[in-house]
Amino acid sequence: MRNLWKIATALALAASAWGCGSASQSGDAAMEAMGLVRHDIAFQPLVGTEPWSCSGTYMMGTPPTEAKPSNLHMFVYDVSLVRSDGSATQLTLDKNEWQGNFDDIKHNVALLDFDDGTGNCRFADPETHTSVTGWAPKADDYTGISFRIGLPTELNHIDAGLAPPPMNRPGLWWAWKAGNILLRADFDTQNQDSHRARTKDDAFAPPGWQLWLAEAGYGDQACTGDVDTGYSCANQFQPKVVLSPFDTATDRAALDLGALLQGVDMNRTEFDVYPTAADPKITDATITGYPMPDYFVGCYTDRVDGECSVIFPHLGLDWMTLSPPDASKQDYVGRMP
Repeated sequence: MRNLWKIATALALAASAWGCGSASQSGDAAMEAMGLVRHDIAFQPLVGTEPWSCSGTYMMGTPPTEAKPSNLHMFVYDVSLVRSDGSATQLTLDKNEWQGNFDDIKHNVALLDFDDGTGNCRFADPETHTSVTGWAPKADDYTGISFRIGLPTELNHIDAGLAPPPMNRPGLWWAWKAGNILLRADFDTQNQDSHRARTKDDAFAPPGWQLWLAEAGYGDQACTGDVDTGYSCANQFQPKVVLSPFDTATDRAALDLGALLQGVDMNRTEFDVYPTAADPKITDATITGYPMPDYFVGCYTDRVDGECSVIFPHLGLDWMTLSPPDASKQDYVGRMP
């Protein structure tokens, strides 16, 4: 564990040094004197054309079923402005409990939190963070924005109790190998309701319907390492988003959860029987109609998971071939004036 302490301490000191050694401590005037301009990238979750709300009830999935949100969090990093020549200028983020800059590994990171503890999100905390704020050199040829959904590997496999902000926020640290839950979207449906009382037939407490995107790796892309030495992962399964045109002064990045979960039966109660073989195959028979078998409710970035195989193409991820993320194929994030 000593190496873990060293890694966490180094990252915390790096984050602190960024803030103390930069002009951000001197206020906005000093940043502006350096020729930097402040940008606020606002995010708006939707279900189709309806604003996402903890008090909302939506028809979602295929076939459409009544669903109520209960949780929505998302890490983003390498948040940048895109110039007319296609190059990206990474923002220097305002440092606070939700976002930070890690100059030693050349990444910025922010956590977006949309659930406010009201309505069906009553198990969540009331704090929210729905925009990313930061600074970039003044220029007249910024045409869009780009970011990755997830966390850099160097920051993803740290004990949450030792990690610097925003990786120390509760509720998203999952496991050493998987790291944090990078995108979490939870819902309740008639058959998958986290708020109902547990019955004698429940193998586990009712979880609701959950999408948990994590830094999973398989085959040549598998994460390697351990707690003491740290983990090395290819980051192949973290989506990239490019929105252009996009004006940070007037536009919002719209996250359409309805489009993301299109094709998923969120009320399903019958699943494929888990095979006795130690290594289930994508081509095994399936009763769900998904491209691969589905053994339980929700998508947890398991290699064989029918719901993930339907959801991930919307993120620009091909779960069948494990090909690299393709920003041109993601279709659930867009520009909203």
